[in-house]
Amino acid sequence: MVRGYRHRASTVAFLSWKGGPEREPQGGAPGRPRRLGVPQIIAIALRLISLALVLIAVLLLGADALTSLDDGGQLHVRSLAMNWAALSPQSLEGFRLWLGRLWHPALGWADSFLSLPGWGVTGVAGVLLAFLAGRRASK
Repeated sequence: MVRGYRHRASTVAFLSWKGGPEREPQGGAPGRPRRLGVPQIIAIALRLISLALVLIAVLLLGADALTSLDDGGQLHVRSLAMNWAALSPQSLEGFRLWLGRLWHPALGWADSFLSLPGWGVTGVAGVLLAFLAGRRASK
């Protein structure tokens, strides 16, 4: 049993990059993964969210392109409100009612925001989150 464990550990050590940032510092145990700190976990979560937003933007852009091709080349761009209404029209109306009760002038701002292209809003938000998460400079 010990022999099999050593074999697996040496295989993993062989396949991994020994000087990588995920390894313990020189004083730590060799081959042991370093524990990630809270800021690194937040950065990883932001990168995953930004990846999902950019992926959604590409899917929405592709759907708009296919709709435009189906309609003989006439440009069709779905707004954020149209995409939201396609998923759940009740929640969109509920959001508008809630926002109107909360602060009535915000309803006009929300309608102008929801009239923006869906792929533009999600794409810009994804790219901004990716820049916000960033990467740390390697030492």
